[in-house]
Amino acid sequence: MWYLDPLIRSGRAVLYPVIWGTYERQEHIEGSAKEQWSALVVREVQDIRRSVDYIETRPDIDHARLAYFGFSAGAVIAPIVLATEARFQAAVLAVGGLEQAHHLPGADPFQFAPRAYTPVLMLNGRYDLVFDLVTSQRPLLQLFGASPANKKLVLLEAGHAMVGFPAATRESLDWLDRYLGPVPPSR
Repeated sequence: MWYLDPLIRSGRAVLYPVIWGTYERQEHIEGSAKEQWSALVVREVQDIRRSVDYIETRPDIDHARLAYFGFSAGAVIAPIVLATEARFQAAVLAVGGLEQAHHLPGADPFQFAPRAYTPVLMLNGRYDLVFDLVTSQRPLLQLFGASPANKKLVLLEAGHAMVGFPAATRESLDWLDRYLGPVPPSR
């Protein structure tokens, strides 16, 4: 959870749901690779949306100031999450991009990104071998439905696992302050 530490230290509340398909929440899904991916994505997005439902039951959380933080695989499904969950006011996506796979339309981030209007910050490594700058990172940013003023790509001189950089932390916190407001002082 090292990449969440700066968010917590800044005074923001962080919910880390253990979504389906991660940690101990795994089971075999029948079907082709495309069908398996679709079933996995549907379950993951449902889990994220249920997590937001839970947040809304908490009186100590400001429900009007929620952000989505997706790291790697969480950044890959972000277009689907952001297009189907309107309660997020901002998003920070770290080391993500469009995959070169061909997915079924109902679970293809490419199909959802234009319908995702949430302001989005993408933090990526210029030398990422998983999500290429030209064929994956920039196309995803361009596809997002947010206005150009509300989407930004920050490139660091790094590869795929670059979030620990101070520049990435500063950009993330500034983005959240811009769209959610600063963290109120402690009581």
